[in-house]
Amino acid sequence: MRTGEGFLLVDDGDLNGLGCRFTVAELLRDSAEEKKAAEAARAAEREQRAARKHAEKEAKRARRKSGRDA
Repeated sequence: MRTGEGFLLVDDGDLNGLGCRFTVAELLRDSAEEKKAAEAARAAEREQRAARKHAEKEAKRARRKSGRDA
């Protein structure tokens, strides 16, 4: 059963006068997942920069080559 402070455990057995308190918590965010997502974003950004740099080098080579052939 849910109470204002959490949940209430109802047990039919004898607890010998001992009480138990259980707490249920909801995980709002997982720092490990955030870390993985951030690393994936950084890796994607590095790949994009490398691809852009490669394309720029290829364009420069093509310009040089077309200048020699003309």
